[in-house]
Amino acid sequence: MAHVADHLSIVELEERYRSRTDACSARHFQTIWLLAQGNTIEDVAETTCFVPRWIEELLARYNAVGPQALGDLRRNDGAPPSVLKPEFLAKLRVRLNEPPPDGGLWTSGKVNQPRPRMTSARPFVAACNVANRWNTRTGSSELSTVVAEPSRMRLVRPAMTASTTSGDDTAKSGR
Repeated sequence: MAHVADHLSIVELEERYRSRTDACSARHFQTIWLLAQGNTIEDVAETTCFVPRWIEELLARYNAVGPQALGDLRRNDGAPPSVLKPEFLAKLRVRLNEPPPDGGLWTSGKVNQPRPRMTSARPFVAACNVANRWNTRTGSSELSTVVAEPSRMRLVRPAMTASTTSGDDTAKSGR
């Protein structure tokens, strides 16, 4: 049986679990509530579908900090929005207050044509460098309009080393 700190009573934990509108926070409070009732970590893992290691981490956070350590902590990490920046959302609100160009109702397709300008999180120069590195690795001398994803570039390396074998190996394989 796991030890649960006395930050909140079992009744208060249940109340917070049942009153949460955000599913992540509700499940975290449910986990601590079940542990506080005397359930084992394995039983709680079966009920909540959390792995035991995650339950141990939630319990450690709750015991150390209290109820404010539960829920989706990414929302309050202090980082600025990376995609839906306030100025983009303001432009979108203005656009949606006007009727669509062809009339009717707004759909996602209509909102995206023409799309309000969004800046990439990656600087343009860095994106071009990735494309040039990709072209160099694949043996292409032409500039590509598609920017390669760095995670896919790792997959090219083994293929290139296998394809640069000497002609003797190719002759032995019967190709």
